[in-house]
Amino acid sequence: MHTRNIRRGLRASVAFGRLLLLLSTAATASEPRRLSIDDIVSMGTPQAVRISPDGKHVAFVLSRAARFKQPSGSSIWLVPTAGGTARQYTRSPTRAYSPQWSPNSRSIAFLGARSAKPATQVYLMDVNGGEARPITDHPTAVRSFDWSPDGSKIVYLAAAKESRDEKTRKSSGPGYDEIDLGPSEPVERLRRSEIWIADIEAGQRKAVSIGPLHVLSAQWSPEGNSLLLTVADSPYPDDVQLRPRLVTVAPSGGEPDLYCATSGKIRRARWSPDGRAIAFLGSLENGTDFYPGGLFVCRGKGSTPENVVAGSSYAAEDFRWMPGSRSLLLTAAQDAQRYLLRIDLETRNPTRLVSSPLQVQFRSDYSISDEQRIACVLAKSTKPPDIWILEPDAVAKQLTHINPELEGRTYGEGERVRWTAEDGWEISGVLIKPVGFQAGKRYPMITHLHGSNVGEANDFQVSTSHWGQFLAAHGYAVLMTNYRGSLMDSYEFRRGARGDFGGKDLGDILAGVDAMVERGVADPDRLGVGGISYGGYLTALAATTTTRFKAAVMVSGISSWFGIHTGQTQAPQSAVQLEWDRSPYENQELLLRRSPSTHVGKTKTPLLIMWGEKDPAIPVTHAVQLFRGLQHYGVPSKLIVFPREGHLIRERNHLKQYYRRMIEWFDEHMGIPSE
Repeated sequence: MHTRNIRRGLRASVAFGRLLLLLSTAATASEPRRLSIDDIVSMGTPQAVRISPDGKHVAFVLSRAARFKQPSGSSIWLVPTAGGTARQYTRSPTRAYSPQWSPNSRSIAFLGARSAKPATQVYLMDVNGGEARPITDHPTAVRSFDWSPDGSKIVYLAAAKESRDEKTRKSSGPGYDEIDLGPSEPVERLRRSEIWIADIEAGQRKAVSIGPLHVLSAQWSPEGNSLLLTVADSPYPDDVQLRPRLVTVAPSGGEPDLYCATSGKIRRARWSPDGRAIAFLGSLENGTDFYPGGLFVCRGKGSTPENVVAGSSYAAEDFRWMPGSRSLLLTAAQDAQRYLLRIDLETRNPTRLVSSPLQVQFRSDYSISDEQRIACVLAKSTKPPDIWILEPDAVAKQLTHINPELEGRTYGEGERVRWTAEDGWEISGVLIKPVGFQAGKRYPMITHLHGSNVGEANDFQVSTSHWGQFLAAHGYAVLMTNYRGSLMDSYEFRRGARGDFGGKDLGDILAGVDAMVERGVADPDRLGVGGISYGGYLTALAATTTTRFKAAVMVSGISSWFGIHTGQTQAPQSAVQLEWDRSPYENQELLLRRSPSTHVGKTKTPLLIMWGEKDPAIPVTHAVQLFRGLQHYGVPSKLIVFPREGHLIRERNHLKQYYRRMIEWFDEHMGIPSE
């Protein structure tokens, strides 16, 4: 009897153990699989999307985080538009990018470099694969190229060789090689780009002589009898940004002819398919746009540029000509959305081609086949970016699953939000809710500020400069704001921060924080802020001039406006004409007031600063200056500098540390237990 009871007890114990195991397994299965740091650094990012002219294949570049002391890894992949698995197309050179289809769709040319010849050259491969063969053997690096219409040649840009003056100066010996520096010249001497034409079959190259001009871009005309060039007088940033112009020249060279009058920045100048017009992104108001504010069409040499998006409520980020030359396809940014828009040039009627919740992924590329099939990169807040095809009937079809491991993760839902600034301006943004969000519950919230004047959209927010989903995976609500001056909405909105950086744009951000508190999403006692580049600057200014935030993370942002504009920028004239309207020497009081370093003595917000040692845009001295001031006044602060890195962090192990430091800082100072 006793033995029987023991057996019964053992059976009951085993059954109970199985029940506990089942319950534990069920609980584990129901828990969200959150985005991790390893997920982020392993993620592949699609870029340079090129559909073949016959519409049968899409070539794209897939980039990943760099290994130690190596450039970012990138290879070209190929996927059939009829469906099928994407395959890696290039393995050598180790870094391949900028693919371009031959006009007959039978081969792909691209830029790459091999260890035996480190200077970037143009390579060519058959569409079916094989060994890539170089079609240029230039003594300096090739910077860009374009196929001739008949596919027999390419025009390419390459850095000029050392000038006679440079050779003379260097040969003068130590102590006699001084540099006579001009007011807009950086100490680092820049080389102008020259034009060359390579005959693919003959294996020959020849220079296209146009004098001492610096060439920013070159494109064959559809007839093949002319080249469209964007040129400047020198390679120095002030000339490139303020005084470029559009010219044409014969492939044999000669004196370039002005195509049409322009003012200020020029981007993406392209021939129409019929060769009767060109289109370009350009400045509107006397060359004073930080980002070109208009999309212009010139209908023939000597014609007046016509802004085809005048008065629009969206920003044109980029564009392509549609086959037939009667319409343009552009990336439009409006109300925290980014989508493709086709504009009929006769009626000006816009047709939206991508509908929410899908968004055109940030700074992604797209292209069009001869039959008007469009290849692009689409994503949404909970879906990683992939290659999609838009058919002429606007049906969208997903072609790739580039990051299948990310498709099994649980993400925070992104929602477009709007609020009103203090002066009545309507501001938009994106609120990413934390994973496991429950309505009616307040959450710690981090306001993540974008860099430059780009705008946020409700796409997949995972990258070095987009932290939204990473923070949401750790329990934070994330507010991303399109403060005035962002590349979003109307032209007036995009110029709204001009001459007032760190003023009303910061007010827009703080009003957004208030709006999320009033909405019941954000916990007013657990607010953080962070950003990179211009977003890093606004982060530091918010941390040093307000007491709203419990923690801040600044990456590569300006700490002293006067310092960067008077001695560190490579474009001092541009700083005046495109940003402040006044010389920094005449504007010192405002620049000092808007500089975070000025306010370190009043700072209460713990601030983590992270920087690339070799940042060419904002020198690491800005980090050191701000950090030393914070330390002097006893403000909780830390400075992390990543060796070899530039404005963005690219090495895999550095990225791991970058994200780990960030989340630990926010968790520690906002009272969130670290996992």
